[in-house]
Amino acid sequence: MGRIKELLTDKNKYRYFIPAFVKKGVISTLIISLMIFGIYLFGSIPDPGFTDDALFMLLQLLYYSSFLLMAFSLFALGLRIQLLVYNPSLRAVLGLFTYFFSGVLGAFFVMLYSLIETFAAGNI
Repeated sequence: MGRIKELLTDKNKYRYFIPAFVKKGVISTLIISLMIFGIYLFGSIPDPGFTDDALFMLLQLLYYSSFLLMAFSLFALGLRIQLLVYNPSLRAVLGLFTYFFSGVLGAFFVMLYSLIETFAAGNI
């Protein structure tokens, strides 16, 4: 019973829920996006020969995961800017650049999807 009372009275443990959730969201969507992109690249080689439907399904999954990556990166970027303002450090700056480049990578994947869809004449 003492451990539960300790957890309920310690407010610092609950204050950092949103930043931790956003950070894990960026990491997980980045890994998922890179895995989907790798599978798409491997499947577009003529020898293994994924079907066009499977490739377009992978592109659609990449599109949605990249949008999530951009959203999480945007929130993480805002939280990192707040951290940089209140606690300036090299770690905060490196985190800022990391989240910025992960957001740019997500935007690149979204634009790649749009480019491929355009070249396929919208036949997705």
